[in-house]
Amino acid sequence: GHLSAFSPETRSRVIQRLSKPDLSIKDPKSDAAVMVLLCKWKETPSLLYTLRTGSVRSHRGQVCFPGGLRESDDADLTATALRELAEETGIDSAKVDVWGSTYAFRTLTRTRVTPVLGSIDEISEKDMRKNDAEVESIFFVSLSVLADFSQR
Repeated sequence: GHLSAFSPETRSRVIQRLSKPDLSIKDPKSDAAVMVLLCKWKETPSLLYTLRTGSVRSHRGQVCFPGGLRESDDADLTATALRELAEETGIDSAKVDVWGSTYAFRTLTRTRVTPVLGSIDEISEKDMRKNDAEVESIFFVSLSVLADFSQR
C-alpha cells in the first residue's frame, strides 16, 4: 500500500534506516550540518530548499538545504542544523520533528557536512522570514517531482 510521507509508519521506517552521524571522515577542517526538511507546502509533501544570495562569502548563488558551520555553543550537529534553519528561514526550530542524521560527506574544503532529516507537518509563508543577507529565496520541490526520473 501507499504510505503517506507523514504517517507514523513512514517516520518509524526512516528513523530505523538513519545512521548515527558518520565521524569516520578523518581530519576534517570543520564540521557543518544541513537540515533536510520534509514539509507539506500547499498540502503537497515537499522538501525545503534555499537559494543563496550573490553577496555571501561562500556558496554564492547556489541552491542548498539550510545549514552551516557548527558553532562552539551548538550542543551537536542537530542543534547546528536547527539553528541554521531558524537563522536562514525564520522557521521555528521547536516545530521541527527531528528524525535523525545520515552519512556525512566531505567537501573540497575538508568540511565534514552531516545531513539532518526533520519534518514539519504544514508550512506557509507566515511561518517563514528569510534572512535577506544570506538567502535570495526559499522554495519547495514536491516529493513526486523529486521521485519522477523524467523531471531530471
